[in-house]
Amino acid sequence: MPWTTNAIEGGLRVDAWLKQRPHSPFENQLLAKIGPEPYRRTLTVSGENYTIIAHVDDFAVEYQNRVRTVIIEENKTAAALKFDPETGRREYNPYSLGQAEFQLRGYCWVLKPTVETAGYVLGDRHWVRVYRRRDARLMKSYPVRFAADEWARSATEIIQVWRGERPLIPPMARKCVFCNETFKNVCPLWKTFTTAEKLERTKR
Repeated sequence: MPWTTNAIEGGLRVDAWLKQRPHSPFENQLLAKIGPEPYRRTLTVSGENYTIIAHVDDFAVEYQNRVRTVIIEENKTAAALKFDPETGRREYNPYSLGQAEFQLRGYCWVLKPTVETAGYVLGDRHWVRVYRRRDARLMKSYPVRFAADEWARSATEIIQVWRGERPLIPPMARKCVFCNETFKNVCPLWKTFTTAEKLERTKR
């Protein structure tokens, strides 16, 4: 689904409403120790430093096995969930969910040393929350497992592709449908596709 002004404005309204929730004493203690966002961490790729910036939507502090554990949440909005005939359930767009999961794992990677320095432990399981755009009703929660080395490896490969050090892998055709024309104009793969392939990759 292409971005529209109404979709963006609706998402921003829900985001602003969610940020108004009061934090628990444990959460306020964590904030006092780690300071305000954005949070930053450096990833070194091919001898060059890249700053990864995290704007965390929300978090919780839980006691797990008597350890203060930080759980990070990424909030998304949608007009509605779509029915999946394979599962018989309504689900968030899988392409958007994959992006949200990668984004959330990146936030975890950035926050991990900061949280540990503050005397906390970063949890193994975090959450993508999907809210209905018109009234901020929680529609779905997806657990997300975090492995620091795995995310850093994926991010490194993405940067290496961007630097031209790794070959691009053609994505599934349906993914090109959602790609902005600005990116298509500079995409080296897009330039190699035939007219027929480009047509197939723009069908909705």
